[in-house]
Amino acid sequence: MINWEAVLMGYGCGLVIGLSIIYIMLSTQYPAWLSRMVVNLEHNFYENKKTQQKILLVCSDLQIQV
Repeated sequence: MINWEAVLMGYGCGLVIGLSIIYIMLSTQYPAWLSRMVVNLEHNFYENKKTQQKILLVCSDLQIQV
């Protein structure tokens, strides 16, 4: 069984490492890759949504004609 102290140590270490990474990333002004990644994910999400809607329309047309 995991002890609460072990959980607290893991949480503390992860928090310190995560905040350090964020500080380094923001102080070097390197988050441009993050912005590009979010834009690409958003584009892919909407493209996949359009594709799925087209597939549903085709499938619904086929069911009506049958």
